[in-house]
Amino acid sequence: MRNIDADVYALVEVCDTARTRKLVDSLNNGTNTWGFAVCNYGSGADDPSSPNYPAFLPTAQKQAIVYKRSVLSNVTTRAFLRTASNYDSVRYYWSSGRVPYLVQADATIGGITKPVTFLILHAKANTGNDAEKIESYRRRQMGAKAMKDSLDAMMILTERLPLEATLFHRTRI
Repeated sequence: MRNIDADVYALVEVCDTARTRKLVDSLNNGTNTWGFAVCNYGSGADDPSSPNYPAFLPTAQKQAIVYKRSVLSNVTTRAFLRTASNYDSVRYYWSSGRVPYLVQADATIGGITKPVTFLILHAKANTGNDAEKIESYRRRQMGAKAMKDSLDAMMILTERLPLEATLFHRTRI
């Protein structure tokens, strides 16, 4: 991550939040300080009212954001689509509850501050026999449709930063 020198990283398959904390702490230096947030849900651990939630969450695959504090401020996060009226279907489309992670913040680049929104996605893998792969593809399609419909309804994507302003890097921790 030091060699890439991005301002923001989106991480998926974060299972050990203590190791994520160590990674972020190792990035801090005299020039930059880093912040991070990890979602409080994951595959099979998306319902805090479930008796299984406390046992499953520590090892569930989660999404996270790591960011330079000099670039992002006022960071807020939440599960995207969790409150959809058809959540049981949406949950299925997004690998048993691994719905997109919505991150909103103020981004300051070149002295200009603007609100930004990130969606961190970790879609269903394409595994199994041919029939299972077809079903996995259908789940990804339906998940993407549910996400697009919600974004269109919310008009969340009203302004975009230049592509070079943010670099995303996918990694496994």
